[in-house]
Amino acid sequence: MTILDREVTKSWLDKSSVYDNFVDALADLVQQDQKNRGGENPNGSFDTEAIARAAKEAFPSKTLQKNVEAVLDGSYDWLEQKTSTLVFNLDFSLEKKIFIDAMGAEGLAKISGLPTCQNSESSEDFDPFSATCLPAGTNASALMDSFKAEIANSESVLPDTTLNSSDITVDQDGQKKPIDVAFSEAPVWYGYLASSPIIIAALVLINSALIVLLSKPKLRGFKTLGWFFGINGGLLALFGLSNILLKESIVKSAMGNNGEKGIAENILFPVVREVSASIGLWNIIIGGVYIVLAVGLVVLYKKLNKNGSGVTPPAPQEKKEELKEELVKEVKAPPKIQ
Repeated sequence: MTILDREVTKSWLDKSSVYDNFVDALADLVQQDQKNRGGENPNGSFDTEAIARAAKEAFPSKTLQKNVEAVLDGSYDWLEQKTSTLVFNLDFSLEKKIFIDAMGAEGLAKISGLPTCQNSESSEDFDPFSATCLPAGTNASALMDSFKAEIANSESVLPDTTLNSSDITVDQDGQKKPIDVAFSEAPVWYGYLASSPIIIAALVLINSALIVLLSKPKLRGFKTLGWFFGINGGLLALFGLSNILLKESIVKSAMGNNGEKGIAENILFPVVREVSASIGLWNIIIGGVYIVLAVGLVVLYKKLNKNGSGVTPPAPQEKKEELKEELVKEVKAPPKIQ
């Protein structure tokens, strides 16, 4: 139901298709690297299909999902105090090699059969996806080996093939500290947050009981309680509906100036949309339950009030005073003539 549950977080990522979209984001990174190295086609386009095919071969969605969920499990185990430290280990060395080899195969297929350049074209920074000829004195295989080496050493395409929990650090007091050291109190606060639904439910029950018990007459407390649930339920439902309807524009507005457009559109937008939709749906459900309770309480109040249950009976002392006054009146009254 919330991000406090690891299975819910996993379902958000799975339903958002973020693992499939990762390939498009990786293709954007490779394109950006091509631009930085000057590898641009005369018409300003790139062979994005070749890049996407290579990325899909190296990074199938199931592999990505397995690695991401390993990070999530390590994080939740630490937050839930099942482990004393944050522990996970990922290795993308094989995936990067497969990607580079696939890119080499795509490039080789593209430049095979190209004529030799008539001018003094340099083989340095040769880009097979924009080339129209082969530099003199070279061959396609040698050029592709050089191109693959450039990708392997690129700072844009997976410069680090391993990721460990110790690699995630934050600056604190002028020092880089592992995240589990810098935020050592996080598991404690996570425990408080995990207990918050139970605490909130208990507070609602206590508040409801106090409203009824402190009302005079008590029956009126049902009506007050009905209004309480009705107003809160309406606000929750309205918030949930607006969260679902406006999530697209809110997310785009918040990330409109983000430099990594591919990452934002392919990774962040789908995840945030899924989270917003889930939160909005639960707000509508809880709001609907509150509204049903409100209607039931108001109907109960009217039914009991109609039967006279809402009339407060006179106190015993008041009854004695009334009887005393009636008795005095009878004594003072003149006798009736027969």
